[in-house]
Amino acid sequence: MVASSEWRNLSHINTIDGKEIIQGNEFWVRAKEIVEVVEPLVKVLRMVDGDGSTISYLYVALNKAKETIKAYYNNNVEKFMPYWKIINDIWIRIYTVTCMLLWLFEFKFVYSKHVVVDKETKPALERTIQKMVPS
Repeated sequence: MVASSEWRNLSHINTIDGKEIIQGNEFWVRAKEIVEVVEPLVKVLRMVDGDGSTISYLYVALNKAKETIKAYYNNNVEKFMPYWKIINDIWIRIYTVTCMLLWLFEFKFVYSKHVVVDKETKPALERTIQKMVPS
C-alpha cells in the first residue's frame, strides 16, 4: 500500500501528521482488522464471480463468512453485528421465493448436511410452500 504511486501522490502523506499516522501502531492495528474482516467477503465474491456458483453455495459461503467475522471479534456482538447487518441486508435483497425454491430442490443440497432450515430460511420456506399449496 505505502509503496504504491497512488499513496505517494497523496498530499497529506508527506506532512508531519501523515507520517506520524502511518508510523503509529493504531493505524496498522486497524488496517489488519479491516483485512481480517473483509477477507471472508472477498472470498465469497471471488467464488460467485469466478465459477457462477449457485444460490445454495452463496448462502453457505455467506454464513461461513459471517461466522469467521464473529470469531475474529471473539463473539463480541457490538463489533461483529455491524458487518452482519450489512451482509444480511444484501442477502435479503437477493433472497426471493424463487431462490428459496432453487435452494430447496437443488439435488446436491437436498441430501447434504448443508441443508439447514434455520430461523433465517424457515419463513421463506413456509411462504414458498404456501404459494405452492393453495389453502
